[in-house]
Amino acid sequence: MPLTFCYDYELLCPDGSTAPLPAYATCNLGRGPGRAVVTRWTSGKSCVELGTACSCAQHLFGKAGKERVRFELFASAPFRGKDLLFHDATRHFQTTAEEAQISRILGLEYVALLSLTNSLVRWCCIGDAELRKCEEWALHIRSDPLVCVHADSKTNCIELIKNNGADAVTLDATHAYFADKCGLRPVAAECYGELASCFWNAALPPGYAIALVKKAAKHLSIRNLQGRRSCHSHVYSPAGWLLPSRYTQGSRICSADRTVPEYFWKGCMPGAGGNLCKVCIGPAEREGEKPSSRCAAHHDERYYGNLGALRSFGDVAFLEHHNLLQNIDSGWATGYSAGDLELLCPDGSRAAVTDWQTCNLGPVPPSVVVARPMTVARVYDFLAKSQVKLEVPV
Repeated sequence: MPLTFCYDYELLCPDGSTAPLPAYATCNLGRGPGRAVVTRWTSGKSCVELGTACSCAQHLFGKAGKERVRFELFASAPFRGKDLLFHDATRHFQTTAEEAQISRILGLEYVALLSLTNSLVRWCCIGDAELRKCEEWALHIRSDPLVCVHADSKTNCIELIKNNGADAVTLDATHAYFADKCGLRPVAAECYGELASCFWNAALPPGYAIALVKKAAKHLSIRNLQGRRSCHSHVYSPAGWLLPSRYTQGSRICSADRTVPEYFWKGCMPGAGGNLCKVCIGPAEREGEKPSSRCAAHHDERYYGNLGALRSFGDVAFLEHHNLLQNIDSGWATGYSAGDLELLCPDGSRAAVTDWQTCNLGPVPPSVVVARPMTVARVYDFLAKSQVKLEVPV
C-alpha cells in the first residue's frame, strides 16, 4: 500500500468518529471469520483424510514449507491474481475438532447476522408470569416481531443470550454485572421518574434500598436484626441481598453469600436455598396440581420481588422503594396501612415510609436491558419503536 494512501483515507468508526487506517483493530464494524476448507459429512474418516492432506500440503508448500521454491500454497501473484484458492495472508491451516459445529467456528454473532432471526427480537422471560406478559406484548407491538423465550432464572437468560438462544433480558444491577463479565452489553436502563433523584453527576437515576418493619415492633432497629425472620426480594438483588449484608455487623463472615443466611433465623429470599427458603410458598395452587417452583427466583414464587417481600414480611422486609405506597395499599396484608409501618435507618433510628429518600440503606442502580454487542442497536431500536407504538411516555 502506498504511504500516501494512508494519509488520503480514514476509517469510519461505529461511534461516529474516524481513525487512521492502521487503527483497524479498534475502529471496525465487527470481527468476521476467516475462510474455511469444508467437505461433505459422510463419516469422520473423510474429514480426517482431508485434514491430513491439508497438513501435508502446508508442510511442503506453506510459508515455511520444504518445497515452497517449486510452489507456494498461499501465494497468488505467480497466477496473476489475489487470494486464489486461499487468502494470500494465510499463515497456516488450523484443524478443527471432530464434529465441530460450523456456528462455533464462524462465531455466533456472525451466524445471527446471516440468519432470519436478524429481523426479530427474542426476549428472555424468567418464569411463566413474565412469559405471559411478553406474549401479550408481542400481540400488541406492530414493529419488528417479538419472540418470547422461557428461562428459569436470570443466570439462565445470560447463558441463553451469550449462546445466541435469546437476544435480550432485563436484569437488576447485580446480574447486569454478571452479564458484563460474560461479554453482554447494556442497551437501555429503566427510569423511575422525577422522585428518583440522581446521586451521581453522570449516573442514571437510582432506586433506594429500604428495610421495612411494623411500627408496633418498637424494639427493632437496623442494629439488632440478628436471629430475626427476614424477607427479601430475591437472591443477588441489590436491595434484598447486597446492601443489607453491610448491616449484618454481628457476623464475622466476609462473604455475602454466607453472611445473610447465617445472620437471620429464617425467611424467604427466592433463589437462596436453606433457611431463607423456609418461608417461601411457591405459586398459587391450582386444583389437582402439586405446589412447584417453591423459592424459585422468578415471579412464579408469590414471595418474589418487592411486592413478594411485602407479602412475606416476617420481622423485617428488604426491598426497593418503587411503588411502596401503592403496594401497601394493594391489599397485601389485611388490617395494615402505611401508618402501621416504618423504615429502619442506617443510624439506628426509624422513619415514616414516605421518608425513603433520607432513610434508606443505599442507592440501587436501575435495572438494565442487556444484549450481545452486535445486537445492541437492533434491540434498542425495537424498544424505542415499542415505547412509541404502545404510547409509553419517555
